[in-house]
Amino acid sequence: DLGGVVEELWDTFESETDFLVEARNLSEFKRFCEAYRYMDCPKPYMDLCTEHVVVMDYVEGIAVSHTDQLIEAGYDLKEIGTKLVDNYATQVLDDGFFHADPHPGNIIISGGQIVLIDLGMTGRLNSQARSVLREMIFAVAKQDSAALADGLLRFAGTESDPEDYPALLADLDMVVKEFGTVDLGDLDIAAFLTSLTSLAQRHGIEVPGTVTTVGRALVTLEGLLDEFIPDVNMIQIISDHIAGSKSLDRAAKDEIKALGVEGHQALHGLLSAASESRVAMRMLTRGQLRMNMEVVGSEEPMRLLSDMVNRLTMALIVVGLFVGSSIVYYAGMKPIIFGIPVVGFMGYVIAFILSVWIVFDIYFKGRRSKRR
Repeated sequence: DLGGVVEELWDTFESETDFLVEARNLSEFKRFCEAYRYMDCPKPYMDLCTEHVVVMDYVEGIAVSHTDQLIEAGYDLKEIGTKLVDNYATQVLDDGFFHADPHPGNIIISGGQIVLIDLGMTGRLNSQARSVLREMIFAVAKQDSAALADGLLRFAGTESDPEDYPALLADLDMVVKEFGTVDLGDLDIAAFLTSLTSLAQRHGIEVPGTVTTVGRALVTLEGLLDEFIPDVNMIQIISDHIAGSKSLDRAAKDEIKALGVEGHQALHGLLSAASESRVAMRMLTRGQLRMNMEVVGSEEPMRLLSDMVNRLTMALIVVGLFVGSSIVYYAGMKPIIFGIPVVGFMGYVIAFILSVWIVFDIYFKGRRSKRR
């Protein structure tokens, strides 16, 4: 969606050039970090910040890209990577407010803490989007194309099914087959998100700009880990985070709530169906009911039947011409050419040409069907 991408770029540009936005983001993220001893960000001084100036704490530390210095300082790279990814999963999937540009220059290790700086670019996901995103990740892991299609449509805000739902499922089968069967450590997030968004575009599903923000952030984080902390499996950590994020009580409450919502929808659907059937019966008794029926996959049999009828018709015409020409021949009608009445001669010629056409049509169409 070119318009959506341009709109997102413009919103990002406005946020990046208004330092009051960054200052507010720092304040909000600072409150989020209070629950995690290992995570922090610079403290902003709001009374000194303006649209053109942001004033915050200066952080002295080691950039996450300087792995040699981190090891010399006694840090465990795998622990850093694991905590960074798990906290990022919390930002995206639990809190819905996340750092949208986690490149190596924006991550500093200081005093035993992971410090994220430069919060000019952040992303937000509402509770529905977070829930659907979890379901989509699990759908890929379970290789459930129908659940992935449902999540994609809900995530895109599509109220009705696409025009060709079977084709959408078939395409998602290919995506699930390609990405759902690989080990989590071998999953290419960039390729997966690209395939998913391209598929949505082909089927006219408008994916919101938040997908671009989340996708870009995850791909950036994946690149950071691949280059500097390759021992950390980002997808495995995110999957474990999702699986362990719900307590049994909360999971049971969510399940009961979901069943209640689905039961409510089913009841209304049943009542609606009963109302529509009453209307249909009234129209049927009055002779006003019409039905349009399409048999899926009937195009090829109907085409073959049409060819058979056409050939049979041509064969009857050929027989008629041969019989008629023979009657004219024995009647000895004039004028005569080659000892045959002209009318009969023309009938024989036309019948012969049509016979040859029928033979060639049967032969070549038979060969084409065999190639298929």
